[in-house]
Amino acid sequence: MIEKLQALNPKLNIKSVDSPEFSRYGRVLTEYDFSELIDLMKDYPVPTTTNTYIPEVEATRDLPIHALLSQQLYGEMPIQIGFGGGHCLTLNALEWHKGNEVDVAITDWVVMLAQLQDIKDGQLNSADVQTFYVKQGQAIEMYDTTLHYSPCNVNDDVFKMIVILPKNTNFPLDKKPAKNDLLVAKNKWLIAHADASSEVERGAYVGIVGENLRLLVS
Repeated sequence: MIEKLQALNPKLNIKSVDSPEFSRYGRVLTEYDFSELIDLMKDYPVPTTTNTYIPEVEATRDLPIHALLSQQLYGEMPIQIGFGGGHCLTLNALEWHKGNEVDVAITDWVVMLAQLQDIKDGQLNSADVQTFYVKQGQAIEMYDTTLHYSPCNVNDDVFKMIVILPKNTNFPLDKKPAKNDLLVAKNKWLIAHADASSEVERGAYVGIVGENLRLLVS
């Protein structure tokens, strides 16, 4: 699949998360069994033209994997296990959090990443964005200096994912942020491209310059 996508997207250097290049952004998790979470969420309906995101799926709280990840991976910090899915083929924006994010691929998808250090004078050039392929069933842990956003589906269908984060991440702020503040939700900072109309309309800070990268799947 990577070879097919690369042929369709010669401007993007698409690599597997198993490649050494991914180590700048995170690591592949192999020591945990996420099958129970996948079985729980694999049949969740998702839109075919936009995205959906549930910050916390309440049914996950009583599963053994929830307590295990909280204790071992997050050092006994409270966590939330959520769900994301839908249809996306463009970069549009990049976000980051204080605390690592774990994403589990219910389907194959591609994710576009950069580093917090790439933001200079309030701007990030999309030429600094790297593209990685994640196979169905793989789990990745992204460092909190890794900028990321919605994955891209790898065909004309949809993507589905499990999203694990520190508790309360992505929930609404108690206090409205100041204009041009990059903080858009609890523990969520975001920088957008001018072409990302939905994000810009919601007041996102426009700071990604260059091409709004797009993944061609056919």
